[in-house]
Amino acid sequence: MKTDFAAGKLTSEYGRHSDVLRIANPFTVALSGKVRPHFPRDWKARPDALELQVRPGDSFDGSIVFDIPQGAAHGEH
Repeated sequence: MKTDFAAGKLTSEYGRHSDVLRIANPFTVALSGKVRPHFPRDWKARPDALELQVRPGDSFDGSIVFDIPQGAAHGEH
């Protein structure tokens, strides 16, 4: 299974951002379950979880919106 964010890296700005979580299924069996992204404690993300069902060879795209508060540490998270 391969996971990526569509945008890759975000600009270093406070406030609201959105991205797409992409999950590819290279297996010969379907994947199903719930993904719960974990961001730094002060960040607010919606939705809290993404339900997914991915057929063999397919991929899943789930939209995520999150808010980075002022005063958040710079750098990779």
